[in-house]
Amino acid sequence: MFPPAHTDEASSLVVIETSNNIYRHSAYSALTSQSVMCFARTAVANALAVDAPGWAKWFSVSRSGTYNNQWMVLDLNKFVKGQALANDTFWVLEEVPGLIHAEDQSSWLQEKRYWGSYNVAFYPETRKVAGEVQDHATCMRARLFASLQPGITSTESMQSVMAWNDYQNSSIAHSPSEAIMARGDLGIAARTGGGIDSKVASASNIAAGMVTLARAGPTNDDQPPFCWTGRFEHSSTPHVGHPVCFDFEWAPFKPSTGS
Repeated sequence: MFPPAHTDEASSLVVIETSNNIYRHSAYSALTSQSVMCFARTAVANALAVDAPGWAKWFSVSRSGTYNNQWMVLDLNKFVKGQALANDTFWVLEEVPGLIHAEDQSSWLQEKRYWGSYNVAFYPETRKVAGEVQDHATCMRARLFASLQPGITSTESMQSVMAWNDYQNSSIAHSPSEAIMARGDLGIAARTGGGIDSKVASASNIAAGMVTLARAGPTNDDQPPFCWTGRFEHSSTPHVGHPVCFDFEWAPFKPSTGS
């Protein structure tokens, strides 16, 4: 996942994404060499867009379909605390081979109070191309977010939800790999897979200096820290330069001024 990308302060766009799988491999027949890779289109859209629909327009030019994501674009210039969201405040875009679908989802966000993104395609057109069978509204993490979202009342409680892995006390998730922040290392068949960092931003943080809060490593809120010891002491997974244990606190990050 790309970290939250804040465009220049004049436009105040916040851009995040989660990746979607392509299960129908025949979809890749739509790929063409006459395209531009995702990272380049992202940089161009971040640089040129002044609003959410503009970001979708620039990102869609010369689409590639080789790195397929659900993109969420929030325009903080249109956000006024205590007022209903204006049109074009929040857009959601999905890319699959041969297709990009983007729509204004401000009314959805106003009604539901949050938008969850679960590595599951949302739009019918992109779902069909990808061969997605999970339902965006009822998949595992959708149900987890629905149960946890009412408890989010602060930046700190949002941090807790994004790092949630209390599967032992959940009626929804029944393994450490089914949590909001998965921990494959805690399963019976231990594997080095799952969430490797957490990132949270808020309108007030961004207004105070475009600050993002982040923490490195698998979650250690509800579970012990991940360590390259015990079952993983002789792991074949490359980890040169890693600390022995990922036992870090949240820390603020902001764009460099270059000075």
